[in-house]
Amino acid sequence: MRRLLSHRLRISRQSISWCGLLCLLLALSLLPTGKADAQTSGCMLDNNSPGAQGTTSFSLPSTVSVAANTAIGTVIATSSATSTSPSPIYDCAGNVPDGIVNNVGATPAAGVTTFPTGIPGISYQIVRGGNTLVPWPNGVMNTGVSGCNYFSRFGWYCPQGTANYTFSVSTQLQLVVTGSFGNSTVPAGTLGYWQFQSLADGGGTSTAQIVAFSLSNPVNIVINPACSVTTNPVNVTLPAISTSALGSTGATAGTIPFAIALNCPSGASGANLSVQLDYNGTASGIPGVLTPTGGSSAGVGVQVLNKSSNPVTFGTPQSVGSISTGASNISFFARYYRTGTVTPGTLQASATFTLLYQ
Repeated sequence: MRRLLSHRLRISRQSISWCGLLCLLLALSLLPTGKADAQTSGCMLDNNSPGAQGTTSFSLPSTVSVAANTAIGTVIATSSATSTSPSPIYDCAGNVPDGIVNNVGATPAAGVTTFPTGIPGISYQIVRGGNTLVPWPNGVMNTGVSGCNYFSRFGWYCPQGTANYTFSVSTQLQLVVTGSFGNSTVPAGTLGYWQFQSLADGGGTSTAQIVAFSLSNPVNIVINPACSVTTNPVNVTLPAISTSALGSTGATAGTIPFAIALNCPSGASGANLSVQLDYNGTASGIPGVLTPTGGSSAGVGVQVLNKSSNPVTFGTPQSVGSISTGASNISFFARYYRTGTVTPGTLQASATFTLLYQ
């Protein structure tokens, strides 16, 4: 009986040893196989997410009154704290690059947290959880877990798992003075996107624009107090000339001075004033030259010069200087400019001017 019991015990030990080997092989078979890429940081859409992107829609006052001498960096409007709807859910790993991609202007360089609105001198910034978001790809979200490896036969494998993020933190929109500005309107629409590095389905990385930031209403920027234009529109009459005065292409004649007359209140005193001229009609491609918007002549345009007799650059602010209280003039010259074969007749040309303050 003892020998039989001893024999059975030996068989039992062999069975345990074989099972342990079998379990080890089964465990090994569950590990990823195939070639693995280097560890990568990024986010993947969670299966329970209500969508791939949410929208934060801000409301601001329809009119914002701004002093002419408002300093650069001044916040002139702030929205209430606004939630994102729907609130996307993502699973992320590693140190994930993120940041704002501007939709209405250039995305600024690293270290700048204000984004151009497309309106001169007015930018926006996004404040989320007390922090101002930075431009893409200069932000980093530290998830607290290591990145993931991509296996050609298995897909993404994250050895420490992933951190689950629901993008629901309330956010604020601020408008900021960043340069010379004037009476203008910031239009409603999508301002930008909060973009993150994502883990692509076939390996490598892509980007995910997880939150869209939009302005639900247009905002009128009103300078108060501002300089008033004494006569508007400013009419300029060029003298009659002979076609012989314009002997060849590029020739000029009939130069006369004109001015934009202003009256500035004491509240605007000390602010730096600029003026910007813009085309009405088709750009000529010639410095300072307006293409005629009417008349019977051909081959002739009107060239506008600044007070130093240099052609103005349309669409670019020209510094006038510090504002003084009372009446003042911004001086210009206008003249005929031959652009091609001349046909006698009349012509009309026009431009729009904008006063900008800083």
